[in-house]
Amino acid sequence: MPATVLSIVLFFVLNQQTPNIANPDELAVTASNLLLIQAWIPLPRYYFALNAVAWSVSVEAGFYLLFPLLHRVLTRNKGRVFIIAIPLIISSLLLGICLWKNLPFHTSTQPNQITWIGLIYISPLARLKEFCLGMLAGHIYIQLRANDSLALKNKLVLSITEIALLGLLIMGFLKVSVPLTQNPNLIGIFWYQIATGALFAGIIIVLAAENSLISRSLNSQWLLTGGEMSFSIYLFHQMLITWQAKHPWLLSWAPVQARFMIMLCFILAFSYAIWRWFERPMRTGCQRLLERC
Repeated sequence: MPATVLSIVLFFVLNQQTPNIANPDELAVTASNLLLIQAWIPLPRYYFALNAVAWSVSVEAGFYLLFPLLHRVLTRNKGRVFIIAIPLIISSLLLGICLWKNLPFHTSTQPNQITWIGLIYISPLARLKEFCLGMLAGHIYIQLRANDSLALKNKLVLSITEIALLGLLIMGFLKVSVPLTQNPNLIGIFWYQIATGALFAGIIIVLAAENSLISRSLNSQWLLTGGEMSFSIYLFHQMLITWQAKHPWLLSWAPVQARFMIMLCFILAFSYAIWRWFERPMRTGCQRLLERC
């Protein structure tokens, strides 16, 4: 959350704006982003406001709040059935609403119009099915580890499985995700979310075993550091690219062919600095504060 709030502050600084607290609409938009609840509001004015990519952080925050309840459901009798069935029913109802109301995909001219991307792609309730698949994968892995399962020890089988799953994921991205991005389709995106969620659930179990070809190679320190700072890269990259596009003179001195790499290096350096000297200290401070409470 501290890094997200910092990104919103940086948004106002880079765009030379200040939140207009006298305007109730602007105040509501700013407050929803600071409280990480914008993804719950299926209106473009909210979910893509300020630092647009932060909508996914809002989704994660919602998952964290729901996790204790979902974990209780998962660990009860027939919990595995309910943890999959309940999110599928909820997302199917949202899909039905989108089809019934014939909601538009997205609209920039009507920011207060409910959209199906807001209900199906962004809403935490719609994406709960993927989170619950991840929870189920974690639960299965913990049980396999507790039972000292041979499935987590066979390096050859684990390696073949992870390569197959990653191959399917890459094929799905190239054959399905790219066309869907170019021509968004409500039904297609709905089923694509379920399919990729299932693939990632399988990958979670295999990689968590840390006994396969790829998972063992991911333990290098520079990859671990890259993983840690990837959140900052995600959170700040778009606004930095947009800012540079609005001020092309910043890179006018560099050859055109080199500008992409220069911008990439700048984003990586900036993100590392945020992670190393802001995100980590703030996270540690927040944890200590919570422990005292």
